[in-house]
Amino acid sequence: MRLSFAILWSLTAFVFPARVAAAPLFGEAGEDFREGTWAWEVGGSYIHPIRFSESKFYNAHFAASYYFGDDVSVGGMVEGYYADQVFEDTGIVGAGLQIRWHFLEAERFSLFVDGGIGFTIADDEVPEGGTHFNYTPRGGVGASFELDEGVHLLGAVRFWHISNGNLHGRDENPSQDGIQYYVGVMFTF
Repeated sequence: MRLSFAILWSLTAFVFPARVAAAPLFGEAGEDFREGTWAWEVGGSYIHPIRFSESKFYNAHFAASYYFGDDVSVGGMVEGYYADQVFEDTGIVGAGLQIRWHFLEAERFSLFVDGGIGFTIADDEVPEGGTHFNYTPRGGVGASFELDEGVHLLGAVRFWHISNGNLHGRDENPSQDGIQYYVGVMFTF
């Protein structure tokens, strides 16, 4: 994960050197997160197990969102996961909704909180002993950094959970909690 982040950062610094060097980090807030703005986002994450959980998850997603107010967006996403479970690894597809608020914004930098919920369908039981269908609520904090006009590097850390919400009773609802380390690129227009 650290190597991937370093490679992505090196490439973006190489592709956008004049823009990154010319604009000050702090100053007047930019216009990229204003009401009426649309955004596309592509990203990936690693979800590290916490508490009593053992499985590791790897995620990639594509999202589209709309800023219905200054600095506040709502969007939808499609996701793919790979679950590295103790006994049976599996592939997972999903979709979800997310809301994001950029609560601190400078010219090229912002801090945000976001959260959402999704649903997934897996080839095998997730977590093991559970079901193929699950919910995936998540929430956390992150930062954006403008690489070029309308192009932002994103990074976030989120609490992430997967379970079926007791759809088939408590006995068939093992859950998994994790910390989601996320990096992505967002394009605003």
